[in-house]
Amino acid sequence: VIMPVIGLGLWRLEKEELRSAILNAIKLGYRHFDAAAHYKTEIDVGNAIAEAIQSG
Repeated sequence: VIMPVIGLGLWRLEKEELRSAILNAIKLGYRHFDAAAHYKTEIDVGNAIAEAIQSG
């Protein structure tokens, strides 16, 4: 397994900020997102990634 060296930290981002950060990061080539369980953003992170996948 090859793990990207650089990832995007998602701590303390509000819902819309989180969505925007993930969508823009994916466009820039990011593939590693730090979304620890105690952030309680798993659903929002998943929704943003799904949106990016659906939009191509």
